[in-house]
Order: sequence, then structure tokens, then C-alpha cells
Amino acid sequence: MLRLSIAIYFTFVILISSSRVSADTQSEIASIRKLYAKIEGARPLRSQKFEFNVEGGPMEGTITRDEYEGALIRITLSYVSSDHGGADQTFYFGSKGLFFAFEVASSWKFGKPAPNGDSTTIDRRIENRFYFAEGQCIRQLRRSAQAADAKQLPRLIGDEKNVTVEPGEEAATVFKRALALRGIATGAEAARYFELE
Repeated sequence: MLRLSIAIYFTFVILISSSRVSADTQSEIASIRKLYAKIEGARPLRSQKFEFNVEGGPMEGTITRDEYEGALIRITLSYVSSDHGGADQTFYFGSKGLFFAFEVASSWKFGKPAPNGDSTTIDRRIENRFYFAEGQCIRQLRRSAQAADAKQLPRLIGDEKNVTVEPGEEAATVFKRALALRGIATGAEAARYFELE
């Protein structure tokens, strides 16, 4: 009887703790969405854009830094790489640091040859949304689509639902990149960073 009572007690404590964590996470996500909307609905006070090219390397692109009222910052990294793809990553910072990152990665590969022998491609798009609080990823959402015609991808991915992904190494890499980009101010600095990344 005592064992049963102890088991019920610990089950109750675990349930209460998990619901509290869930409520805290939902509250943090609501705050993140408000900050995101504030940035997306405003005009930047200052904007800086520069290009970078990793010398002899597999990556080139642009970095745009937009600063907003209230110490809000949005940094957009757009790049292509030599491995049949590229990405747009947008990082959102507030007074407490990085709070959101949105990544759209595109790639292609060769598909099966067409009946007439022509080569074909399969295009793929993956979207990741990372929610951060106090330096930790508290939620990651992903959706993806692929098609033989890249023009169909925006419609196809719009039909997909976001799937919750357990934050891990991918989120840690995004966080590290975001912090590095916040301190980069020139194309030469960006190229040096990406040579070592």
C-alpha cells in the first residue's frame, strides 16, 4: 500500500512539473511571437548589407543586418554552396539575445532519367523554426517538401504541417552561427568565419 501511495505521489509530481514546463514554454513562445511580429511589422532604423565569398570555397552570399527600435535586430544570411543547394537563415535578437531563427534550405539532386533519356532533378525545400529562451532552444518545428518542378515547392510546402522536432545539435549549430553573425560587420569577416566553420 505504501509503495502504491509513493508511486501515485511521484506520478502526480511529474505530471504537475511537466504541465508547468509546458505552460512556461507556451508563455515564452507567445512572447517570442510578439517580438517577431514587432520586427516584421516595423521599418528598420538602420540597415547594412554586404556580400561575402569564401575564397576557393564552397560558399558565397549576403548578410543583411536590420536594427529596430527597442534594441531589436534581424540578421538575414542568404547563401549558396557548391553542394547543390543554399539557404536563407534569419535570426531575431532582442534585449535578452537570440529568440527566434527561421531557416529555409533548398537543394536538388539528379532524379531518374526521363523516358527520352534527358536528365531530371528533384528539388527539396526544408523549413526550420527555432524558438530560443535564455540561450536554449525550447522548440523546433520543421516541414519539408520535394518535387520534380521547383516552382511547385512553395505551394507544396504550404500544404505541409509543421512537425515538432526534439532540439539538438542542429539547434546548437544555429545558435552558434547566430551569435557569430551578430558580431560580423564586413564581407571579409564573414568569409573568414565561414572558412573556419
